[in-house]
Amino acid sequence: MTNDNFVVGAFVKSLAGREIGETFIIIGIVDKEYVYIANGDNRTIKKPKKKKIKHLQFLNLIDDEISNKIKIKR
Repeated sequence: MTNDNFVVGAFVKSLAGREIGETFIIIGIVDKEYVYIANGDNRTIKKPKKKKIKHLQFLNLIDDEISNKIKIKR
């Protein structure tokens, strides 16, 4: 899998850690190894989790509306 799939607004599933199996949305990209993720429950946009890309599974779903809103806020 390439890192090209991991863009702001992409839905991902956690493969490791306490939140294994949970679905998140990418809200920020740190570098080629890390992203910031949020799920709206315990991980909000104001308090995202920094997670390694290798511990995430891309779910083939990108929400352009959420992506645009996140980009506008920055």
